Amino acid sequence: MMTTRPLSFPLQSALIAILTCAGLTTQAIGAEHWIYLDNGHIRLGMNMDAGGSIGWFSPSRSTDNALNAFDHGRYVQQSFYGDKDGSDWNGKPWCYNPVQGGSWKGLPATVLESKVEEHSLYVKTRPRQWANGEEVADMIMEQWHRVEGGLARLRYRMTYTGKTAHQSRKHQELPAVFVNPQRHTLVYCDVKEAAWTDAPLTRRQPGPPGTQGNVFHSSERWAAWVDAQDQGIGILFPHTAMATSYRVSDSGVGNCSYLAPLQTWALQPGMSFKFETVLALGTIKQIRTVFGKIAQQAASQPIVEIIAGGGRAVENQPATECKVTQPFGIAFDPQDNMFICEETHRLLRVDAKTGVLTVVSAAKPSAPIGDAGPVRDASFHAPHNLIADQEGNLYIADTFHYRVRRVDAQTGIVTTLAGNGDKEVSGDGGPAAAAGLGWIACLAFNHDCTQLSISGDGKSGIRVVDMRTGLISTLTGLSGSRAHAVDSKGNVFIPTRFGVRMRSPDGKVQTLEDPTAIPPLAGVKHLWADRDDNLLIADASNHRIRKFIVSERKLITLAGNGAKGSEGVPGPALQALLGEPHGVVTHPRTGDIYIADSRNHRVLRLKQRP
Repeated sequence: MMTTRPLSFPLQSALIAILTCAGLTTQAIGAEHWIYLDNGHIRLGMNMDAGGSIGWFSPSRSTDNALNAFDHGRYVQQSFYGDKDGSDWNGKPWCYNPVQGGSWKGLPATVLESKVEEHSLYVKTRPRQWANGEEVADMIMEQWHRVEGGLARLRYRMTYTGKTAHQSRKHQELPAVFVNPQRHTLVYCDVKEAAWTDAPLTRRQPGPPGTQGNVFHSSERWAAWVDAQDQGIGILFPHTAMATSYRVSDSGVGNCSYLAPLQTWALQPGMSFKFETVLALGTIKQIRTVFGKIAQQAASQPIVEIIAGGGRAVENQPATECKVTQPFGIAFDPQDNMFICEETHRLLRVDAKTGVLTVVSAAKPSAPIGDAGPVRDASFHAPHNLIADQEGNLYIADTFHYRVRRVDAQTGIVTTLAGNGDKEVSGDGGPAAAAGLGWIACLAFNHDCTQLSISGDGKSGIRVVDMRTGLISTLTGLSGSRAHAVDSKGNVFIPTRFGVRMRSPDGKVQTLEDPTAIPPLAGVKHLWADRDDNLLIADASNHRIRKFIVSERKLITLAGNGAKGSEGVPGPALQALLGEPHGVVTHPRTGDIYIADSRNHRVLRLKQRP
């Protein structure tokens, strides 16, 4: 059941509602417009005059509201933090802080769009700055709320269209949850090794805001506020294991219990960030049981895990115990050994059988390039990509040496396949090694490795080396991107904002896009055709790995939630934070996806859970 009142409500007909909330009788006077979703189990209420924020959660037809809605900051709602902006909150210097509900002085946020169905509500909101009350023109907040049995499933998306790249990494509330003060005890599991094994729970009463120890770790990624009878409200937050809390217990009607799951990152232009959470009512045992079932269902979803990087060793140790610095490209040889090129000039190898990392080459780019010598003595200048052929020979995009280098699989000797070291593009129709390439960023073979295609600055188009003749040419019809991919049929792709442009072997070019995709692609660094001839995309500026399903013209997200950071690994792929990924490939045998998580200095694997 859903109950609603009209969007406009004349003041002369102002509703006076008496609400009994957790034993506290308050009087709400005014023209507030609330929408309630009631499925016979639970009742969820959203204040449409506070940006659609959630201010009511109770059993169906009950007056016992678990939530606190004391002011426009006291809801279940989105709230984000950026750099200091000169604003002032009640005498305190404040920062860029869009809040879904509105400002601290009671100016409400604006609902731009809403859609109500029987058990769900969609709301699109223009937030307000918490401190100065100004409407935030460069951010949109969206909410999808649904009641399902005894659960409230909440899905959120924030889109930041501002031009300012905020420098301060702040704790972001995902979401902020304010609970009525009768739920005074915070309960959660912080035993990492014992998650979902009925390990003992931590119970405590947090102090006021700013108290040391209010930030905590929840290994099962949920927490609950309960009363003296162990009844209360639970919050499941699968996107993070970190949360913060506090209690206000000395201000009368302003008393509350507070909880916010946290991630730490800085707002960046073009950012679109999604997360989900679940609310439940009941005893601690009931709450933990239902959240455990949800976690078990989620266990079948793809996860990301670290394969290389994160350690301190230089080499000759497991790859996860070694240091990897700004990996840009990943390749596999026929024996499943993994090779990594770093922007910081090194070439690395991870043994398929032992998982041990070794340094193949570490010469500084100022050293001689080392042609005709062993790879350990060769130098590479910020290599952006590499690829292996069917025999295991490596081809490296030696970006600022303006060459494609070849490492022989049998001898380890390095030679130049293409590029004469010149920044200017030249040489079509002639030997590839005598051609000018400019700077290069991406390499791709066709299905039988008879053609190697090269892209870089985006201006010169895609160059193609015939591996049988050694001659180089330029493809017509595709330019404007550093990234490209070639599928098994010989189609060549470059990214657009909402999909790809495709050049078929007969030279025809067409654009394939998904105009509904959010966010649009931004700063794409690499494309890769998977075994089904769909395109994997390193969507660096959105900190995501995307997939374009060619037959459906559909753009989806495989990994990353849109924020730049390193949290959530290992864990569900869509909840992980990435840092400007520059490379993505599939394992030739397993089909697992490998990600060069460049600014986090690690290589990740995306795979289905066993």
